[in-house]
Amino acid sequence: AESTEEDFDYVFGINAKGTFFSLKEAGNVINDHGSIVMISSSTTAFPISGVGIYAGSKAPLAIYAKVAAEELGKRDVNVNAIMPGVTLTRMAVSLPQEFKDSVASTSPFNRLGESEDLANVVFSLASKDGHWITGQTILANGGGKQ
Repeated sequence: AESTEEDFDYVFGINAKGTFFSLKEAGNVINDHGSIVMISSSTTAFPISGVGIYAGSKAPLAIYAKVAAEELGKRDVNVNAIMPGVTLTRMAVSLPQEFKDSVASTSPFNRLGESEDLANVVFSLASKDGHWITGQTILANGGGKQ
């Protein structure tokens, strides 16, 4: 309710527009048989109060993955997106500890994700073993409910 048009333009400019044009460039320069993995957000699957602009700006990545997979498949390039949950990165430092504890408690692992967890998912999708997966948006949040 307190978001401004400037907030909207800024966040969508980075997450939706920035990703679109990065993907466009990647599609033009990537070698045949390559892989592209975009980073979305689990807030697109589990929206909560206060994340409307952020979640909305990440939601287009699911469509980008499907369309780019169709367009680049003829060159044997797979394209996917992952939707991480709250991950212990610089962005998460400013989140209230109570919120982080609440999110961690929804995961069977009873913890937040770490950068290495997500790097392993990206590596799997970009590897030869994950190459048959394309046009997908994969929830990578440790099985959490948020």
